[in-house]
Amino acid sequence: LVWNDSRKSTFFDVYAQWIDQKGQLRWGDKGLAVSMASDTQCYPVITNDGIGRAVISWQDARNKDSSYWDIYAQKVNEKGSLGQ
Repeated sequence: LVWNDSRKSTFFDVYAQWIDQKGQLRWGDKGLAVSMASDTQCYPVITNDGIGRAVISWQDARNKDSSYWDIYAQKVNEKGSLGQ
């Protein structure tokens, strides 16, 4: 699952969590930080890439001086490692 929260600053960041079939939290009790770029990242969505990894995308304001909102995406594997 994915969500955004402001635990580190007044801006929102994107976090993810994998809950396995036994209900265990696989990426720590606070989840995995997917994006903690400057300014706000919000409205995250998640999908499966078809080979066992997740792809997370979100709305991002880190370049708001030039474009205001952009869309970013990040792959995450089952170990919680961020990939290309």
